[in-house]
Amino acid sequence: GLQHAGPENVDVKQLRFEPATTLGAEARDGATIQLSDAQRARLPELFESLDARRDELAQMAAAPTINDVEELAQELLRLGEEYRYAPVIDWAQNLAGQAATFDMAGLADSLTALPQLLTVLSRELP
Repeated sequence: GLQHAGPENVDVKQLRFEPATTLGAEARDGATIQLSDAQRARLPELFESLDARRDELAQMAAAPTINDVEELAQELLRLGEEYRYAPVIDWAQNLAGQAATFDMAGLADSLTALPQLLTVLSRELP
């Protein structure tokens, strides 16, 4: 017969988005993120790039629009991948997921997570 999409056929991982405030398990547990010396040496550039967007993100958090968040998530993902920094990649993917599901409350929370992320990042700086 036909395959019914019963609970056993649904991929739970696709449905579940992490809570908005999580910045990845490594960051949350205060463990250091594994980086090479070369990657760590470039982290101040990443910090500057993110820190420069503090005001923009605060304004966006007050009234997020899906298009703006999707663009932001793409830029953050590029930054995270360029600097090989997992918490930024996780955050960007989380934002993209929330934008895709129109989770406005989650987006507002996630957009205010930048200071927390910068705090985590600052501990990694050489």
